[in-house]
Amino acid sequence: MILCTRFITLTSATVAGLTSYGAAAIVDTSPHPPSDISATSNGKSKRSEYLVLKGSSATNGATKFLKPKRNIIGERKTKEHTRKLQAPPQLFDIVVGNSGDANQLLVNNGVGGYDEADVEDLPGGDSSTASIVVADVDNDGFDDIIVGNRGEANQLLINNGDNTFTASDLPGGDLDTTGIATAGVNSDEDIDIIVGNRNQVNQLLINNGNGTFTVETLPGGALSTFSIATADVDNDGFDDIIVGNIGQANQVLINNGNNTFTALDLPGGALDTRSIATAGVNSDEDIDIIVGNFDQANQLLLNNGNGTFTVEFLPGGTLSTTSITAADVDNDGFDDIILGNNPATLQGQANQLLLNNGNGTFTDSILPGGDLSTRSITAADVDNDGHIDIIVGNVFDLDNTFLKNQLLINNGNGTFTVETLPGGGFFFPGSIAIIRRPPPAVSMFYS
Repeated sequence: MILCTRFITLTSATVAGLTSYGAAAIVDTSPHPPSDISATSNGKSKRSEYLVLKGSSATNGATKFLKPKRNIIGERKTKEHTRKLQAPPQLFDIVVGNSGDANQLLVNNGVGGYDEADVEDLPGGDSSTASIVVADVDNDGFDDIIVGNRGEANQLLINNGDNTFTASDLPGGDLDTTGIATAGVNSDEDIDIIVGNRNQVNQLLINNGNGTFTVETLPGGALSTFSIATADVDNDGFDDIIVGNIGQANQVLINNGNNTFTALDLPGGALDTRSIATAGVNSDEDIDIIVGNFDQANQLLLNNGNGTFTVEFLPGGTLSTTSITAADVDNDGFDDIILGNNPATLQGQANQLLLNNGNGTFTDSILPGGDLSTRSITAADVDNDGHIDIIVGNVFDLDNTFLKNQLLINNGNGTFTVETLPGGGFFFPGSIAIIRRPPPAVSMFYS
């Protein structure tokens, strides 16, 4: 019997997308179609190799591949061999958008923490940033950063793949941008950018696929938009745009599939909406809309699946909510809602976690960290323990003392450990986002 062991090293660009949050991927190292998943070796001829990721079910530390068959000379039978992907866990860095100071990148130290020595200023100068979003705009496998600024040009920071970025101004002019979102609004597979402006028309930047964008005006007129989200709310395969406004009805822009949209007012009335998020909060497979309001009750718009929504009030009472995100914090299969609050009195308000009961209702609880003035909140498993952690971006308190940003480590038992993030205390964070670290080389082996 001949024992054959072979290692294949894949570059970070090759495997970008085989992360726990990536889609299904096929890495094909031979010219044969991926339907052929057998590899035969006779000690002389060239070997055909296939890596086939099952569906989109990649999970942290447990990426599974189909088992290939391989005939080994000296034996008259076929043996099954399991290929294993040897990859470090996905690391998440934190992007902080600031007002009046350089935006920053907090680099994950590899064990789920963030150190002062690993805080890096991002290019682009001292902007008045109100919104940050992350997406792979140029389709090179690395997440780029889109920066929404108030009173100046918005920016695109192209990820060079080595934790450095190249900044350029986006078209559209100097706007009062308060919300940025991304989506593939057409069928060209390029990521487009949606720009929400205050007291100005909102814009769609169509990605031309060559590093340029075509600016289109979105319907709805000049709105006082404070938040933008995207999701396929009508299940037609095209991402729609949800617009959160101040003092006006919120809107959904239904994607017609041809780079045009039909604007519809959402139910709930004219609100002071500061944040919009989407999630499937129940088991009907329709995307629901979560509305975060300032000095008003927050709302859940349950998607009825027929173009209408049922308005429900979320627990917690009248809050000064400025940021909302949805994630399955307790790992029960239902998206929970995380509320970041920022009262105008600067007296502070506790942030909240609304645990999804799985039946369209929620149980509210207070997040640790004290009474804060939170401007932005997001969530990700930064320490790769299988539990979603919460990142909190704070501004200042009643004494005009800048509050440090926080990381709430999920202990997996319904409690959180509060850690202070580096870099704070001297800027005014307008937005927090998570960016995937470009993965290093990955080794695959079988024997």
